[in-house]
Amino acid sequence: MTDPTDTTCTLGITPATLAALRDEALSPAATQHLRAHIPTCAACQAHIDAFNRVGLALRRQRDLEPGSVWPAIQPLVLRKERIPMPTARRNIIGGTLAALSVLILVVLFAALLRNHGPTTPTPGTAGPTATTSAFTPHPKPSPPATSTPVTFNGLPVIPASAAVAAFNLGTFQVGGITPDGQRLLGYRLSSDKQNYDVGWLDVTTHAFTAFDESPVNGTYKGNTPPACCLTDGRYYVGSNGITEGASGTAPFYYDTQTGKLHLVTDPSLTFFSYGIHDGVVYARKSLSADTRLFAVNLATGTETAVPGTSGAFNFYSFSWPYLLYTDSNQVYHVHDIQNNTDATETPLGNTNTTFGGLLSGDTLYTLLGTGGNNNTSSLLEIPHVMTPTNVPSPLTSIPGEGDIKAANDRLVVLSITDFACPTAGGSGNPCHYSLAYDLLKHQLEQLATAPQTTTVMNGTFLAVIDQTAETVTVFNTATLP
Repeated sequence: MTDPTDTTCTLGITPATLAALRDEALSPAATQHLRAHIPTCAACQAHIDAFNRVGLALRRQRDLEPGSVWPAIQPLVLRKERIPMPTARRNIIGGTLAALSVLILVVLFAALLRNHGPTTPTPGTAGPTATTSAFTPHPKPSPPATSTPVTFNGLPVIPASAAVAAFNLGTFQVGGITPDGQRLLGYRLSSDKQNYDVGWLDVTTHAFTAFDESPVNGTYKGNTPPACCLTDGRYYVGSNGITEGASGTAPFYYDTQTGKLHLVTDPSLTFFSYGIHDGVVYARKSLSADTRLFAVNLATGTETAVPGTSGAFNFYSFSWPYLLYTDSNQVYHVHDIQNNTDATETPLGNTNTTFGGLLSGDTLYTLLGTGGNNNTSSLLEIPHVMTPTNVPSPLTSIPGEGDIKAANDRLVVLSITDFACPTAGGSGNPCHYSLAYDLLKHQLEQLATAPQTTTVMNGTFLAVIDQTAETVTVFNTATLP
């Protein structure tokens, strides 16, 4: 029998590995193995409980004033230095130091909570409002900078004249766009790139509005940047970039109707969220053998397991009311949350032959290929996914290795990695192109000629970000020529 006081895992699983599990940074096989092991191991459970206790303490400490204890100790808590040492000593010392670190953090924050008192808002109650950022706005050059144009495989380029907006982002990092196309959601770095504010950038005025300084803003974590935001139009849902305990970030939501910011109180929910619909966030519990999807009602704070998802292993895409997931054998399924019905997508095979997938309503898009550098894959479409007799229809061939980023009734947006692009020779970094398959024109198109781009889309509005020039171009896909 395992000694419950022993903090050393019998399988040698370290706190760092458990931290990676919480961040969903492990392979599917390793994740499945750990989720099966954790309920049987007192040592691993002790580490997980310690992570969550510290995370909860940090989450409650949300009203610290400037010059308080937290800014002084934060760099020490967040620093992740690694010193090589022999394996045997690393396992022993690593476990001891991790336990000691957690104990120190709990004592420190217990003292802070006594001084300030817990002030975590419950869901539905008023929290801090959105405010202007504390640091000076960054200048925006005019006209916007541009990257050296690169045409990928001779594809036609969507003309810049079709855009509804184009401007320089400065240090603002785009993570989402509202359904009306009026706001870009994300965070802005300070000029020295040491601190960040989470909030939104107005597409028309280019004015930046930050959420309240505490608790979602603070010292920038390059390895755990903030994520902002999923939105249904009313709520903006994301997570901050401040590491809690060994890993993990604090999920939050901003209510545009009340102008208030709230923290999601369940520390076990991970906000690598899968979707939001009508004020309900669909998320997964981290560090748990329970792989079901959970629905969190932001207005009431109630948390409910989604029926029919107990066999889910990995989630890939959400488009209300449908959820794309794989089971433990890596076979694809689509689950209808509204009707609690499930369909096995047998034509897709498994994750060894297809590169994920994305839902747009009840239509599923996926890439079929063999993987590897510069291989050609096929973009497939399966309409009415809950009908078992439907089979994939090929839409086009995709040059290079890539994945599907978003889709609506007009475009299927893709990110393609080109290992032979002109800029790769000097830096060794491949190019990342943003392409789209036009469902109306039945052709593959290039969204931008910049060699390093990324995209976000919500409804009909698409933002294409040139990461080198730090510019954004916004399209309304409903009005494209």
